[in-house]
Amino acid sequence: MNDRDRVAGLERPLTIVHLLNDVEDLGNGINNSTVELACAQRALGHDVVVVSRGGGQVRLLESFGVRHVVLVQDRTVGSVVSARRRWAFLVRQLRPDVVHVHNLTGAVLAGAGLRRPYALVATLHLEEKRGVAAMALADRVIAFHDSARLRSLVPGRGDRRLDVIRQGILGGARSAADDDSAPAVHHPAVVTVCGMYEHKGIFDLLEAFEAVLAAVPAAHLYYVGGGPDRTELERRVAATSYADHVHVVGFHPRPAPWLRAADVFVLASRREVAALVLAEARSFGLAPVATTAGGIPTLVEHGRSGLLCEPGDVAALARNVVSVLTDEELAKRLSSAAAEGLEDLTIHRFAVDVVGVYGEALVERQGAVVTASR
Repeated sequence: MNDRDRVAGLERPLTIVHLLNDVEDLGNGINNSTVELACAQRALGHDVVVVSRGGGQVRLLESFGVRHVVLVQDRTVGSVVSARRRWAFLVRQLRPDVVHVHNLTGAVLAGAGLRRPYALVATLHLEEKRGVAAMALADRVIAFHDSARLRSLVPGRGDRRLDVIRQGILGGARSAADDDSAPAVHHPAVVTVCGMYEHKGIFDLLEAFEAVLAAVPAAHLYYVGGGPDRTELERRVAATSYADHVHVVGFHPRPAPWLRAADVFVLASRREVAALVLAEARSFGLAPVATTAGGIPTLVEHGRSGLLCEPGDVAALARNVVSVLTDEELAKRLSSAAAEGLEDLTIHRFAVDVVGVYGEALVERQGAVVTASR
């Protein structure tokens, strides 16, 4: 039995603390994936605590046996001093084996000091965020895809310290709250569920949809999500000649009804870490049309479980949407393949892999402590 199997095999439950900004239910992928992971780790038998400012998902966490503790991490001098004192108190009280950080402030807060009594693991959720190198304070860094550029973001850690894990979300705590409603849509319905940010390719999709309409005049496009670029999107939609075929419907905390209503699901991201909505789309038999940004190819195989194109390639994006809408044989084949292999996209499998990383970090840390004491 290797180190990962020994510790992840539940020789003893671990005390795991997840540290992030908040657990609001506003479509934030970091929040949602962390909540799902915490609940899945509790189901594995571990003692799990989420430390954050709080938010709408506290009740969900507690219903799955995950404790929530409040810690405000504002980036002001007074708040930082207060947070450091509060964190020191929580460490003494909770006595964690592992602290898993999901934000930059948390990485600094939990990573400061050479005598911390826990293994520190960080997840690289946002590659483009300023200060992301702070994640290198962790003993291990989890990423969702591999690249030389990504590895350069955690200097001094090397290949051995960067764990690339395929993210999973299916069968999680949040899915239990999905309803079976069906929004009223016009068919064929082209649906995207994402934050309304330029880097999500929302403007590329709007441009591509003009070519889609030329081939499929009855098509309608639905944007599901909220974010800072929604106003600009609505302005651009209004300026098109096909505004009556485009619907900006706003944020919905659960995407399932919109995925059930879709004839084709699209994610046009220019930058992406791991878009879990793609796994959810596949669970509904939807073969996503997406880009090759970031970790998307780990969730969708081009030509088999969906169709991919380069980020920003509007013409290719439009062609792929048209292909799914007009080629019945292709759509059927892609849909069938999209619904296969979903067991590898479950939150249970992901949680087991993450606990395995904890085990390796603990073994390495114990070795370092023994070496330092000689």
